Amino acid sequence: MSPSQSKRIAEFLVFILVLMASPGIVFGASKSERESLKGMSGVLVSVDVKKQSLETHGITEAMLKTDVEMKLRVARIKVFDNRNDPDLDRTGRPELSIGVVAIKFDPAAVYVFLISLTQDVNLSRGKNPVRATTWIRMGESHGGVDDAHEGIREKIGDVVDAFINDYLAANPKK
Repeated sequence: MSPSQSKRIAEFLVFILVLMASPGIVFGASKSERESLKGMSGVLVSVDVKKQSLETHGITEAMLKTDVEMKLRVARIKVFDNRNDPDLDRTGRPELSIGVVAIKFDPAAVYVFLISLTQDVNLSRGKNPVRATTWIRMGESHGGVDDAHEGIREKIGDVVDAFINDYLAANPKK
């Protein structure tokens, strides 16, 4: 493993540790995560592909965003297109974020992704809402760079299905 690969792995691990140590993140049991989805009228979707060279191999932010938004719409969950939509503000500005990073190991690579829902929440001791991550999942895909986009899309799709299941359980259709 080259020094640059070691550095990238170390940076990613530091990122995960900082994320886990952040006081704004709620790592609750599935029940509490599911309850945090109650009353949401929809979500805003954002995608961040950390290594731009992945785009030359078919892993683009636009493609992943389209995949996620399509799954949500098929499940009849509203997808907000505008950060300034008043309905988005009324439900705590829920944002489903997808981040993808590549860690290269010759001859194949490991692709790690994080999917989280961040929204405004009210603490029992405060009057003003704060941003907190209330639903989070992480996963990975392996493979050669040329076929990795299929594995990543499938794995992210599985996690989005879990989010949809939790959302629909918290917000049953009448």
